[in-house]
Amino acid sequence: SLGPATLAPGAAVAPVPHWLSPSGYARFEGTSQAVPHLGGLLALVVEGAWAEGVGITPRALRRAVEEGSRLLPGVPAVRQGHGLAEVPRVWAALARGPAVGIRAWQDGPRGAIGGVYERGTQVAAASLHISSELEVLRRLTVRGPAWMTVNRRHLTLPPATTRNLEIQFGDLPGPGLHSDMLLLDDPITAGMDLSFPLTFAIPGRFPDDGLLRFSGELAPGGSAHHYLEIAPGTSTLQIRLGISAARGQAQLHLFRPDGRELWSTGPVGHPEQPGEAPEERVEWSVRSPIAGVWELVVASSPALSRYGLTSTVYDLEVFARGLRVQPVQLHVGNPAGGQLLRSTLTLGNWPETGRPRALAFDVDGGDPLIPGLHQVQGGDSKAIALRPLATGVSYLRVEVGNAPVPGADLSLTVYHRDPMTGRWTELARADSPNTGREVIELFQPPPGELIAHVEATGFAGPTSFELTQLALSDSTWLAVSDLAPGVRPGQGRDLSVTAVSPERPGERHGLILIRDDATGDVLATIPVRAVTRPALQVEVLAPLLLPGRAELVTIRVREAVTGHPVATVVEIDGRRWMAPRGEVAYPVSPVAQGEMAVKVSLRDPRYAPLDMAFRLPVAAQRLATPAGEAGGSEADRHKVRNFLMGR
Repeated sequence: SLGPATLAPGAAVAPVPHWLSPSGYARFEGTSQAVPHLGGLLALVVEGAWAEGVGITPRALRRAVEEGSRLLPGVPAVRQGHGLAEVPRVWAALARGPAVGIRAWQDGPRGAIGGVYERGTQVAAASLHISSELEVLRRLTVRGPAWMTVNRRHLTLPPATTRNLEIQFGDLPGPGLHSDMLLLDDPITAGMDLSFPLTFAIPGRFPDDGLLRFSGELAPGGSAHHYLEIAPGTSTLQIRLGISAARGQAQLHLFRPDGRELWSTGPVGHPEQPGEAPEERVEWSVRSPIAGVWELVVASSPALSRYGLTSTVYDLEVFARGLRVQPVQLHVGNPAGGQLLRSTLTLGNWPETGRPRALAFDVDGGDPLIPGLHQVQGGDSKAIALRPLATGVSYLRVEVGNAPVPGADLSLTVYHRDPMTGRWTELARADSPNTGREVIELFQPPPGELIAHVEATGFAGPTSFELTQLALSDSTWLAVSDLAPGVRPGQGRDLSVTAVSPERPGERHGLILIRDDATGDVLATIPVRAVTRPALQVEVLAPLLLPGRAELVTIRVREAVTGHPVATVVEIDGRRWMAPRGEVAYPVSPVAQGEMAVKVSLRDPRYAPLDMAFRLPVAAQRLATPAGEAGGSEADRHKVRNFLMGR
């Protein structure tokens, strides 16, 4: 899902047993309150439809709710969908018959996608398919946010046909959540014919001192979404939220790159009940956070008026410690198999450590860097099946931690099943007192089935925790230079990496581990992929370029051997563009006579990576057009293409 379809009130006062509240009533928040509100709305609408003889179907009800919702100002589209559902508007939409028959989608790796959602890097363009299911001619007006342009503002859609709409996205104002709707409207039909969500979650990047600060003021029920780019090598992520009791109340939610919630707080700021001591500051640390885009959500209480407050003012600090690794992952490849490939890793901001060592391993199946997220009750235990170990595994690391409950004490035991007898025996145990983090490291572990047994003490109620398993083999194709002694804290260091690509088309996965032999801590994990893939070919077709005149340059991507066009994502001058049919129309605006550089990069996992730089000639002035030949002809384009391709 790319967000809610509609909104309903998310807070309610409900009767509860007196042992829960002496007054017999309590306030609740969330979807469990919003759904009954919307259910009551639908009950009223359906009752009215029966009384008035209006035909209803599930699809008609859904469209009526969407069309009868009111957009709330200042709320991103990804958080409100079509807006707040209101009974009079929904009834009016159902009674007149909502418009149907228009559908929009873009192609994705797993099928059609009903929206544009990018988390981490902004896509420069997208291609949408617009189809009509009705046997009538539709004339649609296209509009959207200021940071979006389309190749046509009016779209004529004949019966039972599909048209393409090309979208280009401009530069967004900065990190944060940028969300709006692409709207398609037929003026002769009632209501909006189609709403297509456009959402970009752009992360903030940590400065050299590793500290990011956020602050803001939220209305009742409002929320602020902050995104963080966590790089490999980050050892600790420390989070602090401060809200004065006199300036509001909110909760903080922390989401991992896979979208799963790792941590949430209770109310921070003004206390829930009179006489309670306010909790005006909360702090928590995440050990070994997953590399990727994390999300922090500050959600203001919808019941601020209960405390005589009108808004929530908050201050949020996030501090990241650890190594700085460039690049964050190595992707080396060659169209010819069996090649010796070399690259370099740069490690910066070296920590105070005892005996650092760089190790290279093979990775067999699965992503070893994404911890599992589990639940356990205080005073209870949980058994978790680990990935079985294959023959040849030389290094096993199992780690539990990041339990958000204060005082949580976790212990870890790994059991191994003997393949001959079928009996389970204890392989290793880690049980340090009063700590929520335990690590088991084994070199040359026995192959077979494994179970991790986690015991939780020191608290009551449930808690979540992360469990990470690294099962690695000595590599025969990947090597990394050793870390010489004498690196001082804060300094940087380069590592030489050597890899051998597969003999046949395919890929090899490896991992470079930076480990402190004195403490056993893993300081950084850098994924390595060596590939043998078919080669790609890039062609550039450009018109005559003149200073100060905007033009479109066509960039084509094809398989080098077959010449077939390749639908892929192309990075041009640092921005990503969709090429659904193997072509991108790239806008250029030459500044001066001479040459204009265009850098093209391709990182399609099906093909060998490609980086090319083209130099487009820019004329001093328009050349004379030969008699009988139109300006900017295909002949001109072929001349420029042949120049660029060196023909």
